[in-house]
Amino acid sequence: MDAIHGNRPRIQPRNYEELGPESAAVWDEQIERFGVMTTMKRTLALSPMASDAVYKLYPMIDKVSEYVGRRATLIFLQAVSSETDCLICSTYFRKYLVDAGIDPDNFQLTAEEDALVEFGRAMAQDNAWVPDEVYNRLDFLSDTAKVELVVLGGLMLVCNFFNNALHVQLDDFMEAYVEKAS
Repeated sequence: MDAIHGNRPRIQPRNYEELGPESAAVWDEQIERFGVMTTMKRTLALSPMASDAVYKLYPMIDKVSEYVGRRATLIFLQAVSSETDCLICSTYFRKYLVDAGIDPDNFQLTAEEDALVEFGRAMAQDNAWVPDEVYNRLDFLSDTAKVELVVLGGLMLVCNFFNNALHVQLDDFMEAYVEKAS
């Protein structure tokens, strides 16, 4: 894909050879865990501290998945990312759904998933001022689970903001997963 929303990246993603030892170590960890360095991660590679902050997303995904399930967690994150119009993150979560055997354009949400989608979308709007009627639909979660869900959504928003503000480009291998305009 040439450019997200018609813009060129504001910061060029780095290659491994361009990194200092601390950034190279972060890169190595990501390759070991995921097998690939995406354009977003190659851009983040400029700052090990920024990478560390953003990569807190992964253990939070695992934690939230413990009580709502992996599918519901991915659907929640896709809703947050779609609402911020983050091509990179919304496309990645579409890919995860497809890889899990779920057609992202044609599937039924459970009542809990629907509540999570509505909550995720609300978090991404109006400075995350979630209306009571949306928040109250999370009554199936404990207070601890709600705290962790909000932190997960916030970390997702950090990724969305990072990609959108810096015009990070979608990786070529992800083009097949981009949501088609209706």
